[in-house]
Amino acid sequence: VAATLELVIHSQNPTSQPTASSRPTVTPLPSLAPTRTAMPTGTQEMETLSSFVSCTMDSDGSGCDASFTFDISSYAWTELYLSVNDLQGDLDSSGEYAEVFVGGTQIAGVQCQNGFDSTTCNSASADSCLSEYDITSFVSSGASEVTVTLAGSD
Repeated sequence: VAATLELVIHSQNPTSQPTASSRPTVTPLPSLAPTRTAMPTGTQEMETLSSFVSCTMDSDGSGCDASFTFDISSYAWTELYLSVNDLQGDLDSSGEYAEVFVGGTQIAGVQCQNGFDSTTCNSASADSCLSEYDITSFVSSGASEVTVTLAGSD
């Protein structure tokens, strides 16, 4: 199983407080990293973090788990949305799928399949298994990280 995980973070912009200092306030320009995109939207800010995850079949042939832990400690987040894109793997029959877990809790009813058999399993699906699914309730308020796991079964 392999896929690109995207976590969209909605956070409140801090409100600036007036100061008694006569020094001008300098606001640094945002830095852009390849997997981070900041987009201000009024009083809220939206940031997207992404990571490619993969795993190989367990030795007993029962499946595999691909996990990634997103560091959200630098955000005053209010909402979190998860997407699972470009799913790869041999996930073409009713018993072959990947389930999605957030912080160890399964997202009920989500079973990702891509229609690829063992001969084409390294192809990436253009479809999203999960698109901007609200996972806010799966994460404790004020948490500094969130772990997402794709549990592949065969």
